[in-house]
Amino acid sequence: MPLDSITRGLSPYDTTQASETGTALVIETSVPILIENLKITGGNANYQNGSLINNHDNGGGLQVNSGAVVSLGNGTVIIGNMAKYGGGVYNEGTLCLFGSAVVGNPSASSVASGYDSSDVSANYGSSYGVGIYNDGVLCLAYKSFTSFFDNKVSELTGGILFNYTPQGGGIYNTATGQVYISSGNIKYNADDGSSSGGGGLMNCGIASMSGGTIYKNAAKSGGGVYLAANSTFSLGGGFIKENSALNSGGAVYVASDTSYFSLASNADIPATNSVVDSNELNTVFLNGSATLTITNALSESLGKIWIRMASYTNNREVLKLAEGTDVDLASQIDRFGIICPMCTSYSLSSEGQLTAN
Repeated sequence: MPLDSITRGLSPYDTTQASETGTALVIETSVPILIENLKITGGNANYQNGSLINNHDNGGGLQVNSGAVVSLGNGTVIIGNMAKYGGGVYNEGTLCLFGSAVVGNPSASSVASGYDSSDVSANYGSSYGVGIYNDGVLCLAYKSFTSFFDNKVSELTGGILFNYTPQGGGIYNTATGQVYISSGNIKYNADDGSSSGGGGLMNCGIASMSGGTIYKNAAKSGGGVYLAANSTFSLGGGFIKENSALNSGGAVYVASDTSYFSLASNADIPATNSVVDSNELNTVFLNGSATLTITNALSESLGKIWIRMASYTNNREVLKLAEGTDVDLASQIDRFGIICPMCTSYSLSSEGQLTAN
């Protein structure tokens, strides 16, 4: 079915189209909304009537206000939009993606490296969260018509693709935001290397992943996922693979000891290379005294998760069990490897602590 289109301007990057700039679509009703077979493009929330409007710079393509419930379904494409926060989407309500819905460029086959004014360009955010800036509830692979907690899982074959920003290329999740991922793709997104990182997901709040793929994203740190201080990320399934970072944490960057990163069951962060070296291709980086927490026994059929750290000392705690977990920690050690460039090699003891070999 051909897509209908909401086109706010000829190009979000061309401010000479003064009367045709601003957010392309704003939803603020409490009546649940389903969007299918619609292209949303050309929005630039930074400008309206030819003037820069600093007090309304949220959501270039779509803005979902608090209290709204919106589902993006088959045939929905949000592409070629710009804003300070949420180039593609700014969400303060409940936003669910399912079917073939895409925020970004569905034809992308490589990591974003910039933005331009062509129709095939991705969304751009000049500050945070170019694909989706989430300050509400965001669910990938859910179809919602009431509230998130009543949702029935509905597979997502699309996702968040080929977006570019200083921080949070795919998704920027605020300290009060919640992100739930059960299928779909967060891939080919990038930051420009000028800020903290988070090519696929910059998480400052609560996020969980039980399925789907975070694939080939790039950032300064945390190519796949960046966990800020006081954030929570639970990984129980899906893949975080082939992501890269200029500095640290190609797969996941854990910023501090208040960043809670838990692993369970089918958590899979496969090494990019058959021989793991000192590069930052799909490694997990533990900054400061950050640790990993195991909440359920990890599958024995999956490969090692490779870990790097800011500093290495004997008996430093790396792995621990969640409170109330009856897993034998010693049985989980073989799922992990330690990378220590230019220093003595280390392994993990049965108590999950560093031991110099």
